[in-house]
Amino acid sequence: MNNFNKIPYMLLRGGTSKGPCFDWKYFPENDVERNKILLSIMGSPHPLQIDGIGSNHDLANKICLIRPSKLENIDVEYLLCQNHANSDQIETNLDCGNMLSAVAIYSLEMNYIKILKKETVLNIFSHNSKSRIEATISTKNKKINYEPDNIDNFEYGCIVKLAFLNPSGSSLGSEFPTGNKIDIIENTPVSCIDVSMPMVIGLAEDFNISGNETKIELDRNHNLMKKLETIRRIAASKMGMGNVEYKTSPKICLVSKAIRNGHINARYFISPFENNSHPTFAVTGAMCLGGSICIQNTLTNKLLKNFTINDEENNISIEHPSGTINVSVYLDNKKNISKISYLKSARPLSIGHVLIPKK
Repeated sequence: MNNFNKIPYMLLRGGTSKGPCFDWKYFPENDVERNKILLSIMGSPHPLQIDGIGSNHDLANKICLIRPSKLENIDVEYLLCQNHANSDQIETNLDCGNMLSAVAIYSLEMNYIKILKKETVLNIFSHNSKSRIEATISTKNKKINYEPDNIDNFEYGCIVKLAFLNPSGSSLGSEFPTGNKIDIIENTPVSCIDVSMPMVIGLAEDFNISGNETKIELDRNHNLMKKLETIRRIAASKMGMGNVEYKTSPKICLVSKAIRNGHINARYFISPFENNSHPTFAVTGAMCLGGSICIQNTLTNKLLKNFTINDEENNISIEHPSGTINVSVYLDNKKNISKISYLKSARPLSIGHVLIPKK
């Protein structure tokens, strides 16, 4: 093993995503040098990631760097590094709501804070969105409470309640970066909103789809993807994000009326320029969409004419190709979004060392 550098890691499932978690101290502060190491660990940009621990899918290629924090009222800091199998780039501009549950479990397993008897609250600072997240972890007798999982439909996991605090404008500094609740782009109405993440929201019918399509049907609709990407790029410019060619932020989603027991039906697109829609729905995207419903005169708020915005808690169910995702949107006394919460489960999958060839 003298030809390799060793870095300890823990592989975790977080919600419906997974990836390796590392103590941040093992990586250089320089972004370029750090990313070289991460690409080597994952085996990118080889499309199959044969020479690394990557999983050849965006949802299973999420790396978390975590460290105890010296910031006031913060327990741990983290950075999500999104890796794509066939790319030599590492993206750090977005959070992953799923992997935040893994961050919470990793932090307790590494003894970054003391585990309490009934539940343990962990305050997380995200270096991706500059957000503060409160994680409430199910614990029992000062141990992490792993049990049969009825949250994400896996065999086993620990339930984690996550709440993004004051999520509006977390990435771009404004809830509506264009200054409007509805913009007309390419003769199509959209809402451009930043709540936990920047997103462009359109009506499915304006894109000549029902909104009930499967992932396969969406990915094969190249005319749809072309229109989505055109609008996404123009919207990004209006939002002050510059040229987003080959970048996955802002996200874009299309909504329609619910067809099951949810409040709204939605389709979420990871990267239209790669003909890639989401098989389910990203948590941060669900928070943004849920937040938009609770703001008067947005596209989604107008679509849900019979939805009553409560003064405090609003529980919202979003239908997607594989089921539903639920978020709770909380408002303060000025009707501003104070926090958005959701439930996820997480558990460790393996623990050991990654081996990086010495140059």
